[in-house]
Amino acid sequence: MRRRALTAGFLLAGVVWALGACGTDPTEPEPEPQVVDDVSFVALVGRVYASRDPEEYAALLANDPASNAVFTFRITDAAGSTQSAWDVETEKSIHQRMFRPNAVPANDPPVDPELWLDGVQVTLTPLGEFVERIELYRSAENPGGVDALRWRATGARYKTDVFFQPSGNTEFVVDGEAAFVVLEDLNKELADAGKFLLLSWSDPCALPTIQQRECWSSVKQLYAK
Repeated sequence: MRRRALTAGFLLAGVVWALGACGTDPTEPEPEPQVVDDVSFVALVGRVYASRDPEEYAALLANDPASNAVFTFRITDAAGSTQSAWDVETEKSIHQRMFRPNAVPANDPPVDPELWLDGVQVTLTPLGEFVERIELYRSAENPGGVDALRWRATGARYKTDVFFQPSGNTEFVVDGEAAFVVLEDLNKELADAGKFLLLSWSDPCALPTIQQRECWSSVKQLYAK
């Protein structure tokens, strides 16, 4: 089986999440780690991604236009400038097609059977601590920002190692970085759904020094309509 090396952005705390991990007793499942902060939330993103559940993944994406809290995926250059981007609905559509290719909407083109996934492994390793992103709050300079009385925005960079195993003859291996911005809803308790949400995911893929290599965004784009 052929492998394609991919560079991309974001990984979670040195742990590999994969559906059907070996060495575990299915009769005694380990309790799901509690999400208590931005770090544990990004770990949840990795676990959900590896589980390939499109509804659970969509529920982690900010989608509250009334408060300007709407997820964006960005492809950036070395300086962090956005070269291209897509919105939350595109991100949801891509992962519906990626994670559940047998249930795409009737009017959408089918997913190539060779791209149907047999498994995904995700390792996200923090490259630094989360820091508050005060420039994202609503202000005179940023009238479209999020409300600091409702949301707390923090961001961090991650090392990303991802292994996609499609049904075809080509495997996709992502080895790169990512930048996540996480929102905490200050009006909710820790146990509430939507307490933490992903506001943005930046993939530093548009780098002139990266030749003949692919990114996490490259894999996502294979599943776009």
